Amino acid sequence: MYKLERGGRVLVAATTAAVMLLSMVVTFQSDAAVASTYTIQWGEGPDLKTPFKGLKALKAGDKLVFSYTNTDSYNVMEVDRDRYINCNGVGPTVYHTGNDTFELAKGVHYFICGAYDYCLNNNMKVNVTVI
Repeated sequence: MYKLERGGRVLVAATTAAVMLLSMVVTFQSDAAVASTYTIQWGEGPDLKTPFKGLKALKAGDKLVFSYTNTDSYNVMEVDRDRYINCNGVGPTVYHTGNDTFELAKGVHYFICGAYDYCLNNNMKVNVTVI
């Protein structure tokens, strides 16, 4: 702390404000630094949702990776709610690298496999809520 003959309060107040601002910047940056990556082993199954029950506390900035080896048969599409419910993969961008990564923003995200009838008949879809 500085000791001044006159105007000391102004300097102390300015210093305190600067420390608070720096503190907020560091907090914001540290929140971004703790973003997590979650990997989904993407493939057929009668109950694809079972492995994803742990994905309830996703935060904005987290990443969701869809991992699969059969890139000729599987893909991933991020769709709206109606397309998710109806397994309608017409229109959105198709990802099929076998390591498709999505950085998540706040809100609900819906993903389906648009190949063949995997979404409709094999429940190859997942939705996540990001806070």
